[in-house]
Amino acid sequence: MFKIKQIEIIPLSIPFKNKVTTTWSKRDGTTIFLIKTQLQDNTIGYGEVVGFFDSDIMLNSLKKMVNQINFSKFKEVSKNFQRAIYNSSWMRTGRMNDLGAACWAGIETSLYSAFSKKIGCSIPDLFGGILNDKFEVAVNISHTDLKDFKKKINLKKYKNIFIKLAKNHVSLNEDLKCLRSIKKINKKIGICLDVNGAWSINTAISALNEINKMQLNIKCIEQPVMEPILLKKIKEQSKYPIGINEILNNPQSIISNILSGTADIFVLDIFECGGLRNMFFLCKTLEMCGLQVMCRAHGSPSISYITSLGILSTTNASCATTPMQIYDFDDKQSLINWKPKIHSGLIHINDNDFNFEINEKNIKLFNTYFRKGIRYQIYANKNKKVIPKFPKY
Repeated sequence: MFKIKQIEIIPLSIPFKNKVTTTWSKRDGTTIFLIKTQLQDNTIGYGEVVGFFDSDIMLNSLKKMVNQINFSKFKEVSKNFQRAIYNSSWMRTGRMNDLGAACWAGIETSLYSAFSKKIGCSIPDLFGGILNDKFEVAVNISHTDLKDFKKKINLKKYKNIFIKLAKNHVSLNEDLKCLRSIKKINKKIGICLDVNGAWSINTAISALNEINKMQLNIKCIEQPVMEPILLKKIKEQSKYPIGINEILNNPQSIISNILSGTADIFVLDIFECGGLRNMFFLCKTLEMCGLQVMCRAHGSPSISYITSLGILSTTNASCATTPMQIYDFDDKQSLINWKPKIHSGLIHINDNDFNFEINEKNIKLFNTYFRKGIRYQIYANKNKKVIPKFPKY
């Protein structure tokens, strides 16, 4: 059986081509951690962890996990999970927290990546093979892009858009003005709204009434409020699918919201689920409950996105009405050389998509940035760490 020779953690600081500015944050880039697993025969697999938390905390957490499983056997992946999670104290309270879930997801991806290459198959093959190979895709736009909407968005290629409301707005009137602008540009385009939990229950009900009057093609309203019990009430009154993401930070929270009937669409990737195997079983559970999954991309073409999409493809947890969020797939600052096939609003995948090449030049450059002390915080303003004040209205 294949034995792990070494697991390496490579910190990377990746600058953005365009700064991301919101009502509560200004981001110049992202810091992630590339996980490189090498088997004894020198077969190499890759995973990644997006820097959701402080970079020093994440690096120490990853090192602690890797120390628990380095030089073990691949067939002991379940034992490795136990060693990494329990021995690193991530299950001390009986629940895997979001930091532990994200770190393990990146490590487990690298393990499965190396193993699949060793035996000559794709990662989806290890989970039963691709069942769904086409998914609706939504292109991510900013409210500032609306003036150039038709120029920037290829409407023959993309049939849906994804837009955050409260990220750039502080009132329902601003949200509705944005939606009216979209309708003037294109009445038929599918719209995925992300409110980031900024609405109150009264605002959410008012928003639903106004959106009904507009007759928009709404595919999903994600996280209109933050409280699960209120989300359920909104879902019961809405004719549009209600999605959740922020309150899904570990496997237990996902199960809890399935049982309570909180939402129609669960926005998931390997990080919230705590790894590939967890995501597979959770997606199968959602499928059997008649619920849907939206797969989220973090930034440019990423290992975590194609892996999450690959796991989702082995289930029936998604359907034609569930769009995916896609960012800039032409980004030359990507870690992987991969371009998805997108035709008529659908992303098409096959086993060859999982044989992507690593961009060694970019990895070397971004690792240099990290070693020089460049760190990118998710919540930052003028290069200083801040506690963001999220809008709530």
